[in-house]
Amino acid sequence: MITNVSKYMSNDSKNYIFEIEYNLGLDESRTETAKINAKMAGDNVTLTVLSGPKPIKNKTILFKVEKQNDNKVYICSGGSIENKYLPSSCKK
Repeated sequence: MITNVSKYMSNDSKNYIFEIEYNLGLDESRTETAKINAKMAGDNVTLTVLSGPKPIKNKTILFKVEKQNDNKVYICSGGSIENKYLPSSCKK
């Protein structure tokens, strides 16, 4: 389960770095963090879980980067992101 998504924009404004905090579902108190990046809005980016027991290990979660009306870029869809963790501008 994805528990938090935050975004950083690189200095060149063309590389968006997202920090994904996720819980593998085995221990609710244990979360892990991974950083993924996208070159532009519209990119599909993936997070591969490298640790944890099978079948979680090496599971790939696909995200789509979307540019919203506020001109900011978010990960707005994909994988197991739950609606409550998305920025309000991403919610339908």
